Amino acid sequence: KYHGEVEYKVVNPHITRLYVVPSANLPLYNEIIYITSDAPYILTWAGTFMLLRYYYKRTGKLNLKFWLILSIPLILYLIGSGLIFSLPANIPYKFYYRLIFRAGTIGSSVLFGLAFYVVSRKLTAARIKDYLAISAMGIVPIGIANEISALQQTYGVAAHSLVLLASYLFTIGLYSLVISISQDSSLRKSIRNSALEVSKLADVIEGPGKEQEIERRVLTSAKEQEEMLIQETGVRSSLTDHEMKQYLGTVLKEIKILKNVDEILKKGKEILESSFEFLVCSRFGGLRLVYNNYLDMYAKVLDKYKKKEHKGIRMVTSITDKDSANLIRKFLEIGVHVRHAKNMPPIDFAVSDKEMIATIEKAEGGEENIKSLLVSNEYPYITHFVSIFEELWKDGTDAWDRIKTIEENIEPEIFEVITDPLKASQIIVELAKSVKLEAVFLLPADRSMKRVDRLGIIDHLIKASQNGATVRIICPLSEENSDIVKRISTSAPNIRILNGHNSTSGFLIVDSARFIRAELRESSAKEFAEAIGFTLYSNSKGSVDSFKSVFDLLWNEHMINEQLQKADEMQKEFIHIAAHELRNPIQPILGLSEVMRSKITDPEQIGMLDVTIRNAKRLRRLTEDILDVSKIESQKPLQLNKEKFNLTEILLNTVADFKNEISIDNDDNNNNSKNINPSIKLELLSSERDVIKVEADKSRINQVITNLLSNAVKFTERGNIIITTQKTTDGLVIIIFKDAGSGIDPEIMPRLFTKFATRSNTGTGLGLFISKGIVESHGGKIWAQNNLDGKGATFSFSLPLST
Repeated sequence: KYHGEVEYKVVNPHITRLYVVPSANLPLYNEIIYITSDAPYILTWAGTFMLLRYYYKRTGKLNLKFWLILSIPLILYLIGSGLIFSLPANIPYKFYYRLIFRAGTIGSSVLFGLAFYVVSRKLTAARIKDYLAISAMGIVPIGIANEISALQQTYGVAAHSLVLLASYLFTIGLYSLVISISQDSSLRKSIRNSALEVSKLADVIEGPGKEQEIERRVLTSAKEQEEMLIQETGVRSSLTDHEMKQYLGTVLKEIKILKNVDEILKKGKEILESSFEFLVCSRFGGLRLVYNNYLDMYAKVLDKYKKKEHKGIRMVTSITDKDSANLIRKFLEIGVHVRHAKNMPPIDFAVSDKEMIATIEKAEGGEENIKSLLVSNEYPYITHFVSIFEELWKDGTDAWDRIKTIEENIEPEIFEVITDPLKASQIIVELAKSVKLEAVFLLPADRSMKRVDRLGIIDHLIKASQNGATVRIICPLSEENSDIVKRISTSAPNIRILNGHNSTSGFLIVDSARFIRAELRESSAKEFAEAIGFTLYSNSKGSVDSFKSVFDLLWNEHMINEQLQKADEMQKEFIHIAAHELRNPIQPILGLSEVMRSKITDPEQIGMLDVTIRNAKRLRRLTEDILDVSKIESQKPLQLNKEKFNLTEILLNTVADFKNEISIDNDDNNNNSKNINPSIKLELLSSERDVIKVEADKSRINQVITNLLSNAVKFTERGNIIITTQKTTDGLVIIIFKDAGSGIDPEIMPRLFTKFATRSNTGTGLGLFISKGIVESHGGKIWAQNNLDGKGATFSFSLPLST
């Protein structure tokens, strides 16, 4: 009637609107309906099947219950959707038919959720159970809501709102499930890689707990990897500790460690015989082992290569001398392709297209040093070692050219900028091992010695010194590296070590022929590779000589400084002894002179005794000053007899004594009288009522006050000398001496409180140095400045007040 199929109608009071699909477009329309409605259902079913099958295989075999639960929803949907067969056209599509069909599709959604539930019951991983439960809670309401809205449009809004919530739950559950599976794979890969690395150390780990130690190291690494994955995704892996241990046991069975040399040779022959391509990376010792045992097999393989039945043998090695050159020539003559590599990796290995072998210990020196061999046919290991070989092959030089260089005794010039810290670590180790005649080593920081010791460089230098090489090291010395220095001095006493200064770079020069220089990037780093930055490696004679000159300059400077320090120490020791010896006879001279003066009446004799007593006192003060200076310079604390006293009394008494002693001595020989100089006036702006309590050594503080007053009197020809005191809010008292003398010479000012800082023709220049030491030993400070009016200077010192 309508030349098509009515799909939808809208009924209004006055008009009914029909939506008709034309007959010509019905096949295309039905095709679109099938694709948009059936494809998502089938894809959902397939995805559910794959995930549940994966977990069913982990928990047990695929039983009949699994197939029934997954098959019934699919069969119901295929029948109800008309994909398998359609209802006859003459049968009306009545309400009860729709009801039965919708009930079947709703049931299929419930069965999907039931499938998740059945599988999750058998899982031990609680997290996977949770993810499956979330997915089930999402997948069931999606189907129910869709079918209810199709059955009765009245429920459309509510049903489709439920679809949104259910879709969210299903998506979250499915996402977490997939991420968890992905993390399982990553953790298994991490366990496998860690097992390989720990297996390399199998000979190092000794004792009854060897297996437990291997397990601990691998699982610790796996746990760290798991925490990183959790931080990145927010989802935890489903692998339990027990499952990790089980998988580790499986991996360790796949990695076979050979420990017998005969077994190693046998395995090497087997891999070579079965290979279609063979790559070798080995040092001199390993190649000599091959040459002595199965060089003929190499020749047979190379015959296959000539017949195009094999891809040949390529070899990377280090050709360092005539012995290694002669050995490599043998391999070259039978057709092996060989290249020389400057920096060999720490292990030797060989790789075929099917299997790989790698030495755990280096094969230097013959069979005795080959302790074990790692064998694996795992594709990731083979790929890894092939990539290492190709990198070495690309950077290597032709073996014939290298042999020619050695035979003609020509060393090609190298000037290489290294940005890879691991490569720099390998080079410096190789340099340290190659020392024959001399090594000079500049380390930029005290911790640098610990870092190079971890690389084994110190042991190589000790060995070189024991073999007769000259080794010199400049390094800042501290508690950080004292144990290493002690070990060096014990094992190799001929190694000379000087205490250096911190610097931004260090270098090692070997036999005046090669050097490596590295910048210090991170001084607190634990490992050498983490600490260094820009690195240079060269055998250029000009560069080597330049760095050698720098080292010699630093070495000579430190040697001179050490000699000066020793001479200074000897001088101080001599002065200290001399001062002690001088002080002993001074006291009886002074005492007996004063006794004689009290008993005679002749003015001339009294005058001569006064000169003797005055000069004896000066000599006593000088010896005491020298002893004080030696104590201060040795950084030994001054002996202080502290007591609480009133500082004002000391100031009043000292000023009174100076007022009595200020005089002009016109002629010690002819005029023995002392006259008070009327041009100088001492004034203390303090009274007996001003109580300033301090806890200090009274005689030492009196010595400071006397020194400062003596200087003020000495440099003041006329005018006032004023002494004042001030108390501060932070518990200090400041004593100020202001004179009207000539002031402080600008050249003297920067070193005013050092030894011998004086322009006076009298005095030793030790008074201010000693005063500074006394004040600072009491916790105070001393300072000075010229007066603002240009007349005289002001000296001040502070002391803590007594509480």
